Amino acid sequence: MSNRLLRMTTNALVMLTLTLLCGCATKELKEQKERSLKGNEGYLALVMDSLDSLHTMHINGTSKGLPNIQISHIPIGRTLKMYKVPEGRYCIERFNVYDLQITYSDDGFCFFVEQGELNYPGHFVVRNPVTSLVAKHRDFIQLLRKDYAQLCSQYFAEDCQG
Repeated sequence: MSNRLLRMTTNALVMLTLTLLCGCATKELKEQKERSLKGNEGYLALVMDSLDSLHTMHINGTSKGLPNIQISHIPIGRTLKMYKVPEGRYCIERFNVYDLQITYSDDGFCFFVEQGELNYPGHFVVRNPVTSLVAKHRDFIQLLRKDYAQLCSQYFAEDCQG
């Protein structure tokens, strides 16, 4: 009985450690934080557009050394999140809505982040259970201008006037 208890405790500690490591991999960039890119970094601008609140969304870097991003508590509506990440290929692998976890059997929705650029792969649109990645540039610029005015002016000068 004590071996079984030891195994269960060890497994629980391993799962807790992995959860904590995944949760702190990449932090969201806030408007007031320093915005300069370093080395091979690029900005990743993600827009989630959902009729339901999402518990979590997982975006995985597909190469060694690329971070995994976990976004928690995404409210109903359109939400813009901004990250500084190393250049590379990333995939939206899964998300949780209600008590369901939607996991893509292939790589999911994948995109490439270029260094030195503000990368917008599209709006991740959730209409449970249908999901899609749709380019809505005009809507993206409005959100960017509202939440990240300096980056909007820097990368999309003419579109961000007014």
